[in-house]
Amino acid sequence: MSIFEKKVRLPTGKEIGVFDILTFCYGLSETDVEVLKQVAECGEKGATVDYIVKTLKLSRASISRSLSKLVDLGFIIRRKLPPAGAGRPKYVYVSVTPKELAEKIYSDIEKCTGSARTLIEEFAQALAGKLKEESEREATS
Repeated sequence: MSIFEKKVRLPTGKEIGVFDILTFCYGLSETDVEVLKQVAECGEKGATVDYIVKTLKLSRASISRSLSKLVDLGFIIRRKLPPAGAGRPKYVYVSVTPKELAEKIYSDIEKCTGSARTLIEEFAQALAGKLKEESEREATS
């Protein structure tokens, strides 16, 4: 079983996996996740846009958008290849180490959880305030 097939059960009974976490926390599309998987599977040698296009059979523009998003998120690194003649420079894309990737995602999830906790506490306080106001209104009527 691939790690992308493994699921965990939420309190609601819904099951989610790594793909769901990546799409929820980072807004990654299915293509973005496929590109990340492809780059990660290439290891330290990395992958070029041409290689990813050929492997995933997707448009160059789609792959380039995904790579830019993944670089911006810090999931992969873009390295310039030595010039092979005239023309545009070529790049190779390399995934951060699995440990770095896991630590980044975990850290981001912890930040999100902290923010959500604060929001829920504010919600509970606001709700308690509304209930108190209603109770006081009913007592004076």
